[in-house]
Amino acid sequence: MKKTMKRELTYERLNMEYLSWALANHEDPDMDGRYFGEFLYGKYNIDKEYKTLVDYEEIYSKLLRELYG
Repeated sequence: MKKTMKRELTYERLNMEYLSWALANHEDPDMDGRYFGEFLYGKYNIDKEYKTLVDYEEIYSKLLRELYG
């Protein structure tokens, strides 16, 4: 089984993902049943705590603070 490397989350990527998610899903899970935090955790190198959060705006705010804290 091939393991993929997770990408580094940048301000630009976070904004792109947030806007895309907000337009497509809002507070709902995506077509794969994942919420925003779980989606980001699977794609980017972020803390595991985000995997369990559901509120996409809270996740966005916390990640922005981490990036510019």
